[in-house]
Order: sequence, then C-alpha cells, then structure tokens
Amino acid sequence: MNNDHLTKPLVEGLVYAPIYKKAALMQSGKPATGKNPLEESYDREFGPADVAIALKKNPDLQAVGLFTGIRGKGVVILDVDKNLKKLLKVWGNTLEDAPKVTSPKKNAAKYIFRIPESLWGEVKGHGLREEYGGEYEILWNNSRQGVINGAYPGHSRTNTPAGHYLLNGNLDSIPEAPAWLVAEMKAPPRTNQNRKDLDFSDRTDDEIIQIIGDCLSVIPHKGAGSREQWIQVGMAINSALPNDMGLALWSGWSAQDPDYANEWNDADDHHSPCTEPWYSFKGSGVGLGTLVWLADREDPKRTRFPDDIAKIVKAAEEKQIQEIRTTVLDFNEVVKRARLTTSLKSRTVVLISWICFSSAALTILAMSSGNRVLFGSSLSANQTRVPKPTPDPLKEYQGSVHGLW
Repeated sequence: MNNDHLTKPLVEGLVYAPIYKKAALMQSGKPATGKNPLEESYDREFGPADVAIALKKNPDLQAVGLFTGIRGKGVVILDVDKNLKKLLKVWGNTLEDAPKVTSPKKNAAKYIFRIPESLWGEVKGHGLREEYGGEYEILWNNSRQGVINGAYPGHSRTNTPAGHYLLNGNLDSIPEAPAWLVAEMKAPPRTNQNRKDLDFSDRTDDEIIQIIGDCLSVIPHKGAGSREQWIQVGMAINSALPNDMGLALWSGWSAQDPDYANEWNDADDHHSPCTEPWYSFKGSGVGLGTLVWLADREDPKRTRFPDDIAKIVKAAEEKQIQEIRTTVLDFNEVVKRARLTTSLKSRTVVLISWICFSSAALTILAMSSGNRVLFGSSLSANQTRVPKPTPDPLKEYQGSVHGLW
C-alpha cells in the first residue's frame, strides 16, 4: 500500500506517531479507537523516515499524529471540538497562518502552533473543560499527540461518518501561538463548582456502588492530557468507598482509556496505575458529589440513574441545602466589638490631635508599669502622672477628647 500521501507533508525537526486504524488490535490485545499511537513511538522519537518504515511494515497503521509539549519540540495543538465558527469571531484572524487539520466532523478543526522555548516551563494544556463550554482543548503534554493526517474513525456522538484527516498548510512554517492562547495556557484552571459535600453515609455499600457505577458509565475518558479529571474521579470514589471495591471500580473505568492501554499491560489485582494514587488519598476534600457533578455535565437529565437511585441522590442534595446555616453574632458580642473598635478609633484621634496641637510636647514617651504612665518631657525621671479613669468608649467617640490617659 502506498502511504506517500501520509508522509509527504512531514518535515524534519518534529516528533510524529504512526496511528492505528479503528478496531485494529494493538500490542496489548485491545482494539484501537483510531487515535492510538504505535507503542514504540512513546519510547523514541519518530521522524518522517521512521514513520514511513512503520507504515510500510504494519498495514494497521493508517494515520499520523504529531506529539506536543516539550517532547514535541514546543508544538501545541488547539483542538476545536465544536462551535468553530462562533469561536473564530472571538479569536479573529489569530489562527489564519497556522497549519490547519480538518475532518468530516463539521464546525471543528485543529490548529498547530509553537510555544517559545523560554515559556515551556510556564504553560499547561487542558482538556475539554465543560466550565468553558467544552468547545476546545489545548494539547500540550509530553505524551499527548493530535492526529494530523490519515484515517478518521468517525464520531458516534455527533453521528459523524468515518473519513480522513486533511492537513492544510506547511509544517515547515508553524507560527508562534497567539498571545491569548499563551495567556490561557499560563492561567490555572477554574475551581470546579461541585457538590463535594453530599452525604451518603446513611446508605448501604450496594447503593453507593450503584451511584458510582451509574456516574462512571457516562463520564468520558479524555486521554493522556486529563490526569486532573482522572485523579478527581479517584478521590471522589475513595471518599465514599475507600476499600478494594472502590479501587476496582476506579481501575475498571480507568483501564478503558485507550491512551493508557500500555500502562495496563502488566496490571493485576494487586498493582495497577491506580494503586499508588489510591492509597495516597487522605481527606482530599473531594467527595462523591464531585462524581455526580462530572456525570451531570454529560447527562444533565440524569437518565443514567434508575428511579430509586435518583431519589437517593436528590435526598442527599436536599439534606445539604437544609444544613446550610447563616452565622449571626449575639447582640452583646456585636456591642462588645463596636466598643472595642470605637475605642481604638478615639484613642488614635486624641493621640494625633495631641501631637499636632501641643507645642510643649517635644518628646512623647510612654512607659507603662501596672497602672502608672509617664507621659511628656516636662516631667522629671522620678515623677509619674496618674491617669484618669478611661471613660466609656462610646461616649468618648461622641466628642470627648479628654481623659484618654
């Protein structure tokens, strides 16, 4: 089979990955999704000649990906998943000079840029964040690549048929990322507005297992650049089911992510990629409500839940709302704090006035010993001035500036 159409656009100086076609069996024995790189491309850098040899040897390799991040020589891919026309109105002409990758998927495309080497340590990529509309992701990770040419596997959720990725533009002249993209890569992600404090402590393990399983059934895998979500899911499960069953549920869901297929080759019941982080989760602050929230982003109508489980989740949410209390200070405490505040204010006013208007005071020396105070340079070292009793600070604030000391 002639693969010149796949290798001809490739240039030296970038790092590529031959991609398995959809349903082809990978070395792990699992079927590929149509976006999985040849396993060997994780271990060494593939140039154009390496890709050509791999494609010739293995007919199951029918596309080419481009690695990003530091390993990818500073390449970053802006992968727009939907609403491209709307986003172009926001971004203006900042994408015009970048190589562009299209597919049969409508209103979507990838744009290829470079990040200056001086900024490599300051930027991060992100997945399809629903809090930003879930419209695009930024591929920037040493193990993250984007398919740029060859077979497109189709997209069931949008009913997009299989076809081909088409690369438009020259990889020899990849422009620097626009300022807005660099700024977004420098900015930390928003804190998830989740319901992490939902209380399921009165529910059986079987009910909690059902809730977890139903949520995991709709939460998508987001590949090698989505460690943040992966850890969140694990923490949420651990908070409610911190035992072997909880670990098994997290591991079962994690193992289905094709980008991590290689890491599960040697996994067993006692050790897997989930084992070490699982036992490090100690009071993370992420609760089962986070898992419900992540699943709600994909299934807002909660069709994943049977009626009885939906009622359990709703009851937990109602309980949380009822437990919210507004803390109000006792009236006497309010008065006490007011007196303290006004006392400090009035003392400050008197001291400033004394300094400004007392021409006789050349030196201000305050010495306290019990209730004795020496104040002013006109007194000898052996003299003391007995202070008058301190009046009510509220009356003091009303205009009296005498008798402070």
